[in-house]
Amino acid sequence: MSCLSLRIAFSCALGTCQRASEWIAALHLLQRVDEEKLENDVVIQSAAKLCPALVWFIFGSLRCRPRDMDSVMLGTAIRVCSKAFLWQGAWALLFEAQAATTRASLIAFNSALDACEKAAQWQQALQLLGEMKRLRVDPDVVSQNSVISSMALEWEQAMCLFRGVQCPDAITYATAISACAAASQWQVACSLLRASTLHHPSLVAYNAAASACANGGAWQQTLRVLRLAQEEGLELDAVSFSAAMRSCSRSSEWQKAWLLSQDLFEQTLELDTITYSTIIETCEAAAKWQAALQLLQHALRTSVRADPIMYGSAMRVCQAAAQWEEALGLLQVPEQPTEASFVSAMSACERASCWRSALQILQDMTFARLGPNLIAFNTALSACAKGSQWMRALLFFEGLWAAVVKLDVISYGTAITACEEASNWSLAMSFLEQMESRLLQPSLIACNASISACEKAAQWQQALQLLHEMDLAQLKADVISFDAAISACERAVVRFGGE
Repeated sequence: MSCLSLRIAFSCALGTCQRASEWIAALHLLQRVDEEKLENDVVIQSAAKLCPALVWFIFGSLRCRPRDMDSVMLGTAIRVCSKAFLWQGAWALLFEAQAATTRASLIAFNSALDACEKAAQWQQALQLLGEMKRLRVDPDVVSQNSVISSMALEWEQAMCLFRGVQCPDAITYATAISACAAASQWQVACSLLRASTLHHPSLVAYNAAASACANGGAWQQTLRVLRLAQEEGLELDAVSFSAAMRSCSRSSEWQKAWLLSQDLFEQTLELDTITYSTIIETCEAAAKWQAALQLLQHALRTSVRADPIMYGSAMRVCQAAAQWEEALGLLQVPEQPTEASFVSAMSACERASCWRSALQILQDMTFARLGPNLIAFNTALSACAKGSQWMRALLFFEGLWAAVVKLDVISYGTAITACEEASNWSLAMSFLEQMESRLLQPSLIACNASISACEKAAQWQQALQLLHEMDLAQLKADVISFDAAISACERAVVRFGGE
């Protein structure tokens, strides 16, 4: 019988045992996996998918018939939980077995720790480590590595545990470096990498250190770490290039990031969604929107699932280049566009002064129950203003949307600019009063637009009053402020003949 046929047979048998309430037989079947030298992970994961209630059924049966469970079966059951990412099941089985006087082996504890590690349940992992010491089950390096790995977001505690490991191996160092990467502690990560030289660190350790440098904004150190990996004879993978590109892009070294993306394609490596998203972000920094769209199409041709993050990155590139038609096209592709995608498409329309499309996107965003939010409101308002739709902008500002969104300084600034273009000085002054009542500090742009609105209507007294109020608010007037005020006085002289 072929290996594939055996895997299928085992999976079907497990399902049959679960349906027939034969949990002992199910555990014996799982033990046979090792004897047949099958791919353990594949069998266990397929079993978990085929009969997801199996683990909880074993737990319930254990409580009813504890004497039927020996330490080997317990270890197998906990390993099922670990492979199926059910840390609660592993935890429950372990402690229920202790209550039933079934002694858990080191392998069983390590499987439970592995389940906690995968779920980042570091408190439970630490508790299990304490339980091992209480029961005089000596933790090995595998146990300690799992606990350190579970502390990905608690790097200081991970380092404390790391220092207590008597004989750390390459995996211990790589795990500790990964914890530092998650916390952007690149100096500590690089120090650990240097200390692990005698253990011949793997590419995983180098990639983790490079990610730590990238997260910490140290792009030169990122490239140095990856260069060291190559000097050790290790071949860089897509994760390595992603870390380097991300680091360079975040440090505005977009040319280096772009060259790295070209090198990555020349390596003919298998790329995943995260790598494609990183390259597209590099295109965003380099303002290469055509390349971003080509990459997106390349990803789809290679059967890589384009997620909302990838589409969002491509849309931001189009937004920066004011390619509103391309942005609208991208908005139609994902099944469920994100709020950020809607705003990016709207911003592209706003940059191109396509106010109709911007308002339509805002409407679609509402129908999708994703808004409106303040950024979307301000973008639509600005699109109307840039499209010279001043009256529409004012109606939009005072309409239904304004009642839904809490307006900010940008909202009022755009509306006052519309008042200036419409020569509606009284409404501009009214908006300034509203800002003060809402404890919003008017910006220089808003004040200048108000003075300019007064200037167009020859309201010289209001213009001078605004200058005085700016001085009281310690808002420094600029050349535009004074020019508009002087022009208001000149217009008044011409209009009223010096009255």
